[in-house]
Amino acid sequence: ETQARRDISLQHYCGLVEIEANCMISMLTKEIIPAVSSIGIDTKALAAACAAVKAGLHTFEKEGDDYAKAKLARVLRLETMEACRTVCDAIEKQCPVEAWPIASYKELLFLDCNQDGHGTTTGSAQGGYTRALGAESKETSANVELPLDKLTADLEVMTKGYGTKRFIGAVADKYLAKYGESSKIFEDASWTKTKADVVAKAVLDWGRCSGATVYTHWFQPLGANGVRHGQTGQVHNHMFTFGKD
Repeated sequence: ETQARRDISLQHYCGLVEIEANCMISMLTKEIIPAVSSIGIDTKALAAACAAVKAGLHTFEKEGDDYAKAKLARVLRLETMEACRTVCDAIEKQCPVEAWPIASYKELLFLDCNQDGHGTTTGSAQGGYTRALGAESKETSANVELPLDKLTADLEVMTKGYGTKRFIGAVADKYLAKYGESSKIFEDASWTKTKADVVAKAVLDWGRCSGATVYTHWFQPLGANGVRHGQTGQVHNHMFTFGKD
């Protein structure tokens, strides 16, 4: 049994690395390299780094022994692919925002990073969001300021319903009042240590009243320790109430 568990773990790890490597190769060859080379940025170093990933993947795929294959996978993921990311990151810094073909972390995390506890946009992002319009804009190298509501509509967020119900401001006040609190507690980051249970109860009440039947804990592999683990963790919980019988 121990041997079987070992083999399964090694095979699982190898499978994840294989997916990540193929994804990297696809993004580089089909999106990033064509996009940045079209505006005159030298991509020789990036092409060479991509070729190294391809070669490492080819060697890895030919190996038949699980342990030896896992060792090759480690080198591929933590050395070869990381070296390729370094080259790619350097090119991204040279590339105008409107020419970069995929979303940046700034774009993906914009709303989370630029809103206070009440959902109000703050800091340099207040009043608008700098986003390149590409073909929609007559300007080829300048960013265009879009108000947040235009950005939201552009991303079809509202039409899909995502983000339309948020536990902030007056909404939070209504449910926190039951526990003697208000949304002002979010102004002090220590609420996560001192008021977390209260907020959790209020959010549960709000969710039920909003028609929610399931809640999910979703953990993203942001790799804070420098290692991209490649897995997400999800816990799905159904909410229901027992009758008296």
